[in-house]
Amino acid sequence: MSRVGKDQRMFKTRDINPGSWRPHRNASTLGHLVEKRIVLLVVCHRCKHEGRLYPADYIERFGEKCAAVSLRRFVRCSVCRNTSASIHEAAR
Repeated sequence: MSRVGKDQRMFKTRDINPGSWRPHRNASTLGHLVEKRIVLLVVCHRCKHEGRLYPADYIERFGEKCAAVSLRRFVRCSVCRNTSASIHEAAR
């Protein structure tokens, strides 16, 4: 009987097909966020700079039914110019 190393038992990976990931069906849309008066808080992964996005400003460009999480690929930090950021909902 062979012993399995500790590193091999700690983590499991699951197979994800390319292109199979989509935002959750119940993800908040820009229209819902405007109705609830919610602001999007954006935090840069590199320098931790924080900024606010107001969903009403983006409805004309992306539409009311656009998922708020999809804005993540369009943001860029104004301090370090990094394109990797987290988006969180915050009450005004």
